[in-house]
Amino acid sequence: MKHSNVFRAAIIIIALATIAVYFQPRYSVRSPRLGNPQLILTESSFDIVVDGMLPFFQPRDIEFKLSNSEKAYVLKTESITGNVFTVHSKHAVSPGAYTLGALIKGVWRENPKAVFVYQEYPADFTIIQAADLPDFDNGDGEKLFSALLEDVRGQRATILLLTGDLVYHGGAERYQRFYDAIAQLNIPVILCPGNHEREDWSLYIKDYPDTAHTNLFGDWNIISLDSAHGRDQLSNTQLAWFEQQLMDNQGKKTLVQIHHPVVGERSIERNQQRFLKLLDEYNVVATLSGHTHVDAIHTIDGKEWVSDELPPQPWLITTTTYDFDVAPAPNGGLAFPGYRVLRFNNNELTSIGRLYDNGRSFMSERVNLESKLK
Repeated sequence: MKHSNVFRAAIIIIALATIAVYFQPRYSVRSPRLGNPQLILTESSFDIVVDGMLPFFQPRDIEFKLSNSEKAYVLKTESITGNVFTVHSKHAVSPGAYTLGALIKGVWRENPKAVFVYQEYPADFTIIQAADLPDFDNGDGEKLFSALLEDVRGQRATILLLTGDLVYHGGAERYQRFYDAIAQLNIPVILCPGNHEREDWSLYIKDYPDTAHTNLFGDWNIISLDSAHGRDQLSNTQLAWFEQQLMDNQGKKTLVQIHHPVVGERSIERNQQRFLKLLDEYNVVATLSGHTHVDAIHTIDGKEWVSDELPPQPWLITTTTYDFDVAPAPNGGLAFPGYRVLRFNNNELTSIGRLYDNGRSFMSERVNLESKLK
């Protein structure tokens, strides 16, 4: 029996050695990266996830650094668990936006705008959320998106959330132009996919491999989900992961961005009630969605909220499209192009938009798109 076990072990070792010789892994830093960044303090440790690692044949002497146009910091590895490296800088890192560099097998790999460093997390800040973006067609759509980014700068936003349907019709050129555009911002950009990302899914996950992820920011936990998994659904696996994130961060206040509305017209279908139960059980502050191309707020019982006061939390918010393709009535909510402005004071979400006519509660920032094309 002992000889048999030794023989099996030898076969396994030989097989792994053969794989290591003939299979050359494609190493990449999975996270943090543009779209799923780390938001840390000047002396904080953080995790780096590296794809391409093989058991027993991990490359040695992997080096990491943070850099921007002004400074560079060498990162020291504290621990390695599987393909997760916990690192910190030997010196306090100056606040700002940083590229994360990884030297693996003699090749530097870089993720721009992957790490954002703060002296302290602000208690008063602004998050802008947009969804259902214009087409990257080298024409008016590009101009509109550039105008949106200018509004983000003008609003002095701290974070930009882009909640799905980012690059209609796919294509490498469209994805590259989208990537280049958001990389110009010096604030964290946090993404989640929509149903139209499935038109060219391989290109989406090439640049944004974590389709569901969590980003911690001071007192807040921002969770991004993939509601188009299985088409307009939340899978059991993703929902279990979501619950684990809520459990692990119970001391934080939670925002969730998810492309499909949680309730109401064209909302998620699979696991909807279980998802709503988790929102209520863990006191989630708000969900932020798009997809329907209208602007509305619903309560957890599925009713659209029409009032001059905000309902009890969680606020189930649907943000209109930032495009001309607003939904025709009747579809609930209001039909106009725009984006959501979320204002935080003393770490409380105090404003989610403007009150409009007809008793519609606190809607998105209405935008005259024609004026953006001039």
